[in-house]
Amino acid sequence: MACAELAKLGLGNIPVIGLAKEYEEIYLPNKSEPLRLGVDHPAVKLLQRIRDECHRVANSYSAQLRLKKISESVLDEFPGIGERRKQALLKKFGSVQRMRTASLEQLSQVPGFGGKAAEELKQFLAARSASAPVAINPLS
Repeated sequence: MACAELAKLGLGNIPVIGLAKEYEEIYLPNKSEPLRLGVDHPAVKLLQRIRDECHRVANSYSAQLRLKKISESVLDEFPGIGERRKQALLKKFGSVQRMRTASLEQLSQVPGFGGKAAEELKQFLAARSASAPVAINPLS
C-alpha cells in the first residue's frame, strides 16, 4: 500500500521496506520471502530505532491533535474572546455546560468579564444551546 501511494504522488523511486515486528523480518516490495538477518544484527537494530522514532513522532503528533481538539470550544465563536478570557472561564466553571447554568453574578466574577460582557456571554450561550440539536432517546 505504501508503494502504491508513493507512486500516486510521483515518488515511486523512493526505496521502501517493511519491518515485521514479531521476528523483525525485512520485507521488500515484490518479494514474497523476507530477509532474515536475526534480531541482534546491527542493521536490524538500526531499523528498530528508526521504527520506534517514527512511532514516537506519530504518537506525539496524534496527542497534539487531541489536545487541540479538546481546547477548541464554542467559546471560540464568542466575539472578542481571547485565549486568556476563555481559560479564565474554563478554570472557574470547568465546562461550557456549567457556564450556561451560572448566574450573571457568577459570570461577572471571572476576570475580564464585567456585567455587560457576562450578560452578552449568557445570551450567546443560551442562543447556542437553543440552536443545538436535541438528542432523542428512543428508549424513553
